[in-house]
Amino acid sequence: MENEIQELNLQLRKAREDIYGLVHMLANTENDKRQFQEYLAERGAEAAAMRKQIDVLMTSARADKRKAERLQENARRPYVALKDRRQAQISD
Repeated sequence: MENEIQELNLQLRKAREDIYGLVHMLANTENDKRQFQEYLAERGAEAAAMRKQIDVLMTSARADKRKAERLQENARRPYVALKDRRQAQISD
């Protein structure tokens, strides 16, 4: 009977140590989770800022492209008009 009590006490001690270890592991895991959530939040904020910057750059690029196209079209017009006048003079 005394041996059984000693065995049960050993098992109880082992169980308590196991529970302590599990509680410690859980605390570490929760800390790691919190740190990772903070990391993800920071990366999310950076990604949002980058998306905004990309939108601004794309808008600027489209505006610059339209401006360049208008300048090219305006640069061609005098040449076309001059060419048309010369052809009209030749045919007269």
